[in-house]
Amino acid sequence: MLPINRRHLVFSNGTLVIEKVQSGVDGGSYRCEATNKQGETARGTAQITVMGKLLKRICYPLTLLFQ
Repeated sequence: MLPINRRHLVFSNGTLVIEKVQSGVDGGSYRCEATNKQGETARGTAQITVMGKLLKRICYPLTLLFQ
């Protein structure tokens, strides 16, 4: 479960954006689960390490899991 604050944004396409990333707070294991209209479920896990200043934003929408 994501913390309830204004730094974590989840868009309708499943994209998660964490603004003003904090070392020691936002790193860790993130798990995603999505179910489509046919009842098919996809799950994925990503290990996130906060290393320093943001150079490039990369977003992976959940729709990639169903292709």
